[in-house]
Amino acid sequence: MKKFSVKLVCAAILVVGVTLSHAITSIPINGIKASATLPDVGQNNFRPENMVMKNYVHPFYQVWGAKYNDKPITLEFLVEAQRLDEITLFNGFMRDSASYVNNGLAKTIKIYLNTTDNLVKVATLAKPKWHGYKKPHADIILFEKPLKNVFKIIIEIDDIYPGKLYPNVCVALVKFWGFPKLPRKPRIGQVTDERDGQKYRTVDVGDDIWMAQDLRYKTPGSRPFTDPASPKLKIPSDAGLEYPESDLDKICPDGWRLPKAAELEKLKTELPESASYDDLFSSAYRRPLYSIQTIGKLSGSKDYSTDTEVFFYPTNTTGLNISTLTRHYYDGECTEETGETFAFGSYWTKDTKDVPLWPDEEGNVEIKHLRHYRFGGTDYCEAMLCREDYHFVRCIMGRDEEPAPVNSDSTKVAPADSAGADSAIATVNQAGSDSATSR
Repeated sequence: MKKFSVKLVCAAILVVGVTLSHAITSIPINGIKASATLPDVGQNNFRPENMVMKNYVHPFYQVWGAKYNDKPITLEFLVEAQRLDEITLFNGFMRDSASYVNNGLAKTIKIYLNTTDNLVKVATLAKPKWHGYKKPHADIILFEKPLKNVFKIIIEIDDIYPGKLYPNVCVALVKFWGFPKLPRKPRIGQVTDERDGQKYRTVDVGDDIWMAQDLRYKTPGSRPFTDPASPKLKIPSDAGLEYPESDLDKICPDGWRLPKAAELEKLKTELPESASYDDLFSSAYRRPLYSIQTIGKLSGSKDYSTDTEVFFYPTNTTGLNISTLTRHYYDGECTEETGETFAFGSYWTKDTKDVPLWPDEEGNVEIKHLRHYRFGGTDYCEAMLCREDYHFVRCIMGRDEEPAPVNSDSTKVAPADSAGADSAIATVNQAGSDSATSR
């Protein structure tokens, strides 16, 4: 009796159910020009290049500024992108509260694509409110339709929130987000678990075929994801179940197995060149987050700090739908040790790994045995902090005994047509099984 069936699915049909987003990254600024700029004052300047993020200099200690005389001021940014999705803009002079209040800020802006003949958006920026440069709030400007074939963005400041003392306008930082190259579309198929009739999308990653959703097969010990610290947490409707280690024997459908830790790690290296780590994750739950965080002080200086940008934008470009569900105990407790900010869903693995912890006062080293892999975490932090023995299951094609060869006698995988997502993706047939049935 066959345990599962896989049927070739035309990607054009499944596109409706799969988020084909993009590899959103920071787009480099190749040049900036302003129609007006305040003159230098001693060692201080207000030049437009101050709006670019700089290493080892807090961006809000420098600022672009210009005198505003009720006439539009234009800023030209040379940015090359296949697609531009959004702009983040930190408005005002954020050196301190007095600088923020006494100087003007941009209010109404017009955004042009490539030339001033191509107006693409008019936006009113948030009413000014001092948050402090350590916790800045950016205006996030989203485009109704992403801009394509970008080589210049022109921002025209038409109106300002006037400062208490100075008739000028200031902008601290501008960032552009999109991707420089066209993304790859996931190669998609479908598998049916004949044990309970559950259907799962599949996706080709390199030479492997993965389930593109977490397993939902009910076992005696399975349970929905739960986080005691967030009892009202919104769970996606297609979220997988969590399983204890006692239920892992033959947990995957026939012909599929648990992945090795190295195979999960390999997913990061299989990303397209223009992709980022965020592109592995499902966009069903987590919202985009952008912040600039202080991570230390410059040597010999108490006034300047070293900052790092954190921009988490789950896109699911790969079609893998890796879970963003994680328990809150992990988010903060390992930050000081490793610089990590986020941790995401953990998955059972076929193999185990030994992780040595820090020696105690007598030099004894405790060894923790991990049989799970967490995206966004380190082995050390996971061994030290993880207090849960329930994790998700994500299956990879292959038998439980040994990984299935790409073209074995029992499993045959037809190569995907290089023409793209509208072509046939993969056909998986079992020797002696009935023909796969369509969904």
